[in-house]
Amino acid sequence: MLEPAIALAREGVPAEGALAATIAASAKHFAADAASRRVYFQDDRPLRAGDRLRNPELADMLAALAKRGSVESFYRGDIAQRIADGFRKNGGHVTAKDLARFSAREDRPLELTWDDLTIHTAPLTAGGMTFIQALRIMQAMRWQRLPVGLPRTHARIEAMRLAWRDRLTLLGDPQTMKAPVERLLSDAYARECAGRIEEAVTKRRVLTHQVVPRDHQGTINLSAADRDGNFIAITLTHGNSFGARVTVPGLGLTLGHGMSRFDTDPAHPNAPGPHKKPLNNMCPTVVTRKGQPILAIGGRGGRRIQSSMFEALVQYVLLGRPLADALRSPRFHSEGNLNVNIEKTWPAAEMPELGKLGYRVQTPAIAILSGVSLEKEMLTAGMR
Repeated sequence: MLEPAIALAREGVPAEGALAATIAASAKHFAADAASRRVYFQDDRPLRAGDRLRNPELADMLAALAKRGSVESFYRGDIAQRIADGFRKNGGHVTAKDLARFSAREDRPLELTWDDLTIHTAPLTAGGMTFIQALRIMQAMRWQRLPVGLPRTHARIEAMRLAWRDRLTLLGDPQTMKAPVERLLSDAYARECAGRIEEAVTKRRVLTHQVVPRDHQGTINLSAADRDGNFIAITLTHGNSFGARVTVPGLGLTLGHGMSRFDTDPAHPNAPGPHKKPLNNMCPTVVTRKGQPILAIGGRGGRRIQSSMFEALVQYVLLGRPLADALRSPRFHSEGNLNVNIEKTWPAAEMPELGKLGYRVQTPAIAILSGVSLEKEMLTAGMR
């Protein structure tokens, strides 16, 4: 199972433009860490587009796990101790005991059925809860009855704004606090939110509430399907680009910084605490039709992932468009306040009208989604 990964790590992969740019942005940190320099530098400079990113130390570690036929030593053995030593050397707080206590947990996904399609996404502390809640609100307002154009756009933005407000004020690790998931996804709450949005659309105004946005980027997503009909979406993250930007010597493992995803207010549901997981933005998702998987999709781009997933699923599930069209469609991003990032390809006539409603419209980058879909008995893949 590990042979392909070992080969990629040892032989290297081309550092395409976005990866090279991200390495360049972290170069100051990598330059100060000898183990990181071995991975992310070449000829005493950061890797450039077209260079090969090689990590022979990571290949050796994976080969050791393969030879042992077990990952036990990664959590409770010599490799775990070296990881813990790497944290300690760099001022981190993860210990060998923390690694030994870790175990994977199998959870039930959050689900939303729309006609004959069902969306399945990772539950808290992952980020899919946010776009599922927004879709539930749109379902309650019967969004597709709204006129095409500004009314539909206005309603979509407000549904995401309400979902983000609730995420940023009410949610935390459900293993350590009573997260109001059932209430936020209930029919009654969806109808309540839908009523507020319908009134706002009719009166051409925006909803008012207070939230504090925070910048979080990074993450990578892989989506795949096979000839037997299995679909998988897997999202991984270091935190912001390359996490802590330090690498464990001899293992090729660059450490993360998930603590940054906690809220610094000790009274907040997402405040740090013993054995707590912080909220994250990962949204690996599978869509089924009558129980059979037809789409695996996820994204990279920090807090922008949820909005991009929401828009792609609106296109794919609600409007019945194929994956290529769903990925090609323009997207917006909002985190509950009045700042709305909209791609330049959005219908031009709506842009000034959104400003008149009270949104602060900007056009920065949006998340990158990758997916694979079964369409007309053929698998098709795409990324944008």
